[in-house]
Amino acid sequence: RASGMKRGRYGNIEDLVVGVRVATAAGILWHGVDDKDDEPTKGGEPRRESSSHGRRSMGPELRELVLGSEGNLGIITSVVLRVRPMPSHQLYAALLCRDFKAGVCLAREVSRLPSALRPASLRVGDAAHHKLGKVLKPSSGDEGPLGAGLAMAARAYLGTVKGWRSEQVCGATALLEGDPASEVAAQRRALAAAASTASRLTGGGVALLPGWLPAARAGARAGYEITFAVAYLRDLFLERGILGESLETFVGWARVEELVQSVGAAVTARHESLGLRGRPLVSSRITQLYDQGACVYFYVAADCRGHASPVEAFASLEHAARLAALDKGGNLSHHHGVGKLRARLLKDKGASPAWRGGFKAIKKALDPDGVFCAQNGLLAEDSDDEAADEGS
Repeated sequence: RASGMKRGRYGNIEDLVVGVRVATAAGILWHGVDDKDDEPTKGGEPRRESSSHGRRSMGPELRELVLGSEGNLGIITSVVLRVRPMPSHQLYAALLCRDFKAGVCLAREVSRLPSALRPASLRVGDAAHHKLGKVLKPSSGDEGPLGAGLAMAARAYLGTVKGWRSEQVCGATALLEGDPASEVAAQRRALAAAASTASRLTGGGVALLPGWLPAARAGARAGYEITFAVAYLRDLFLERGILGESLETFVGWARVEELVQSVGAAVTARHESLGLRGRPLVSSRITQLYDQGACVYFYVAADCRGHASPVEAFASLEHAARLAALDKGGNLSHHHGVGKLRARLLKDKGASPAWRGGFKAIKKALDPDGVFCAQNGLLAEDSDDEAADEGS
């Protein structure tokens, strides 16, 4: 059940999918309207009005069963999606937070904005992620001596006057977009108001950087686009004998900080017990905002060279992180899914026996001979390889 970086404006995949048509071993599945009826006739006219795909009350929705089924039930042969015009106006904004607590407060205040005024994306990274971002940030080349001087003055003000500690500072980036330009301007004012409220609630712990500051403009865009670079860190680390992977969860607002601290502590403790080199990297960032809580995304990396079983050692670190997240109220996955490696945790902590049995009954009805044998999620078979997840 995918979720994109601009969910704040366009929604998750379940918000975009209107209808699906699925080929199963038992036959074709469709619900409400057979989308083949929407294909043009030889004369070019549609067989049925597309409004047939509007809201309906005709029993449980097929798309809800199919989304997240991870290939267990059949093959999606066609899909009807909502589309939006490409926005012609975009604006990046950068914010600094005294610490992650202030960053969480900022994200919470932004989540309270009316939907039309929310950023397409707001991402709040902890101190480790902020430092990682500065390392990966490309040189913009357009700051010049004046811009560099202003940036230095801003850092001095935050450190000397406001008493912010550089090792605790967190960064946040927002992407605003829409039509016309006045809509983006309204979003910028709403973001400023949310930042002001968060700053007041945290004793001056949030600062929205002025858009005219070259370092702010460059940092805002780089902060948003770091996600694309992080996707390649795994390969960069692997060339140097370091294993890394990302994981994510959803958790209620009241437990975001607690969960992040717990995951970091769990990975560090497991790292020490395994006798791995150095210290692990555990960075976190809030990536998606909801009324109830947020998606928290982690990147975990460790130097596993010298260990007898480096892959198993890293699997143990990842498992420790997931258990810590679940223990603090997080779920198994916000959007990555379950697959096979996380299936046991789904069985143990993510689904009741009745639901597991019900899904297996649906599988048997649609695919009695097991033609679609992906065996992911609730249908994954127990594997001896999962024992490595326990670690010690």
